[in-house]
Amino acid sequence: MINVSIPVINRCFKLMRFLCRKKINKDELILGGNGQVIEIDESLFVRVKHGKGKDLKRERIWVFVMYERGSSRCLFFFVQKRDAVNLLNLIYKHIAPNSIIHSDCWAAYNRIQYLNKNYTHLTVDHDLHFVDPKTRVQTNSIESVWNSAKIHLKKMRGVNRNYLQSYLDEFTWRHNQNLTRNGAFEAILDVIAEAYNPESGIQFDKKDQDLDKIEEDIFDGDINDFFYDGVTNVYLAETNESISSILNLSNVEYSCLYLSEVIQSEFISAVNIIINEIFENKIFSFEFRSNLSNEQRKIIHELCEKVGLKHETRGTRYKKLVISKFDNVERNDIDSLSAEFVKFSIAVPRDEHVQDVVNIPVKRQRGRPKKN
Repeated sequence: MINVSIPVINRCFKLMRFLCRKKINKDELILGGNGQVIEIDESLFVRVKHGKGKDLKRERIWVFVMYERGSSRCLFFFVQKRDAVNLLNLIYKHIAPNSIIHSDCWAAYNRIQYLNKNYTHLTVDHDLHFVDPKTRVQTNSIESVWNSAKIHLKKMRGVNRNYLQSYLDEFTWRHNQNLTRNGAFEAILDVIAEAYNPESGIQFDKKDQDLDKIEEDIFDGDINDFFYDGVTNVYLAETNESISSILNLSNVEYSCLYLSEVIQSEFISAVNIIINEIFENKIFSFEFRSNLSNEQRKIIHELCEKVGLKHETRGTRYKKLVISKFDNVERNDIDSLSAEFVKFSIAVPRDEHVQDVVNIPVKRQRGRPKKN
């Protein structure tokens, strides 16, 4: 086994998702054209079971997707709202002219016919049937893509909503190339080789090339009391006697206390160090173990309130306390890679023509149509 810390592993996966997004070139990807059928739909992520519970207070997450029949290519977009402004701008940018668009009867799609790209818009009323009996319009293919994407995320037992778009882009990269698990491994190696090609001119920090020049630690104490032979032993300066001959180090036991087991003054000092690490952007957030006492949790809440840090308790049976400054800082203050992912999640294109179309009044049909 390779001794690699969890934060390093998480950053490696984050970098690979970033490369996947760059590889699909999402901003320039266009679907459809010349009579090709594009299915569109939006779906709610993080659905609340039975409409009850504390999750009702959380902001809903809507994801908009486009699916091209024939090639099976798809595109996912995290949107703050599934209104006409967001959805029409995405349709206008990523669907080619002369395409045939299939959708349900969501009101935001009513203005697609007014866009100047000669779209043919057909709908199916899901309150009545899955396939329209007259026009044979259906969006079953896109429902299958939804199912695959959500299963992919559920295997990870959920993801951070700030990085949801990056996970969806990774799924897009896998799906559009029809990659199996083994095929994805080979493909990501090719992507990494292409991105970090020595001929690309990427310069690495000199200190990263000297990782093998690590000095060995010596015992604590006054440095003048010892001298080090540079190999294995430390000797007393006065008698030249090896420390190992004085102390039987093989019988020494080492232990590490949990943060919840230290005295209150040391606990407060440790929490302040963690808070400073967050403010200096050395760490993004910190998750305390669930074995904290109520008094220790109160201390953390008070310290976070004092400096303006976000603090919340997660979990039901094993309650873990998490602190971060995400909601208290500008997006640009986060590390560059995280900032890129956040930008991907909130950046929706805007077009003047689409804004004019959105302002066109459209009469909404009320009530469910009668069954034949």
